[in-house]
Amino acid sequence: TTGKEHFTLYNYFGQVMWTGKYIEQKDFSELTRGLYFLKIDDRTIKLIKQ
Repeated sequence: TTGKEHFTLYNYFGQVMWTGKYIEQKDFSELTRGLYFLKIDDRTIKLIKQ
């Protein structure tokens, strides 16, 4: 990725947490522990915050 793709971050329950374009500027450290799904254009990545 170039970091400039549109993205949406969902929590485990499918609720939208963040949406935007410049993911390289996003600070994931503020997320609470849990399972998240990051959709970047047509791909989905599973994230586990511990």
